Amino acid sequence: MAGLDNEPLTPERERHDGMAACRLCSSTDAIAGHAWCAASGGGLVCDECCRRVLLGDVWQARPLLAASELAERADMIISACLECERGQRWYTEQLRLHFADGNVPC
Repeated sequence: MAGLDNEPLTPERERHDGMAACRLCSSTDAIAGHAWCAASGGGLVCDECCRRVLLGDVWQARPLLAASELAERADMIISACLECERGQRWYTEQLRLHFADGNVPC
């Protein structure tokens, strides 16, 4: 106990500076539209990365997975996007844009 005050305290983990950072591209741009993303494994994702995943670039969502693992989990990633509020808004907008030009579903 006598030498405890002579040794510097070391934090167990680094402090978070409070800045939002995209889990996929590490963007810290304040206007990037960071939001929580279940498809990425539970972290903040910017609008641009989210859009890429919604367009089918599922490799973007889980960059650390092996190809065989990603192929097995692609359905889970897409399902997470369909359940996400931001994903639902994007898909709805895409459908609205598709049918706005006069195309009607069969």
